[in-house]
Amino acid sequence: MYKTQLACAVIILFIGVLYFTSGGKKTAGSSKRFVTLLICSFIQLIFDATTVYTVNHLETVPPILNRVIHIIFIGMLELLFYLAYRYLEAMIEEEIGKKIRRYSYTLTPLLVTISGTVLLPLYYVESKRSNYSYGPAVYMIYLGVAIYVFLIIRLMAQYGKIIPAKKKRVIRIALLSEIPITICQILIPDLLITCIGIVSMNLGIYMTTENPDTLLAEQLAKEKQR
Repeated sequence: MYKTQLACAVIILFIGVLYFTSGGKKTAGSSKRFVTLLICSFIQLIFDATTVYTVNHLETVPPILNRVIHIIFIGMLELLFYLAYRYLEAMIEEEIGKKIRRYSYTLTPLLVTISGTVLLPLYYVESKRSNYSYGPAVYMIYLGVAIYVFLIIRLMAQYGKIIPAKKKRVIRIALLSEIPITICQILIPDLLITCIGIVSMNLGIYMTTENPDTLLAEQLAKEKQR
């Protein structure tokens, strides 16, 4: 089943190749955040595939190794939620022309959920479709999703009126790519489909706001109007 995770990693790699080989400078704060999001997404998906293998070979994989790999996988997933929020925050900052970052309340949830992942119990369940991990350490993922979805909605409530429609689509993509996947994963824990949400989020951002060819076309259109 780890083939799904590896396929998603290949898609992220392909997006990265397209992004870096396209023309245009990528100096905006949101673009730098997107690069970080892409890199971390690829690494997380590799660990995702690794955990699928280790959790389905409990009899051969040392328990400590399995635990460490799962901690990295879950921690990276929690980091992605934070990075997605920071990307959207940077995008809004570019639009309004001022800083809105407040690290005290945006970074704290990440530190809390990662600490919980490291310290809280983690268990494994064997099932016909695929073995999977569960327990308080895993629940930290859902806590992270809930917190950063709330923070994203809060951003929309504060700045929704001045955000262009194109950028609003990016925010909707970020929400719609994570909420349904999270709900499905909670209801059917042996589906192991968080990788699909990660790919959907990155692909949606790339296609709407970070595609260099699209940005170049918009710049040319603006110059013609002058």
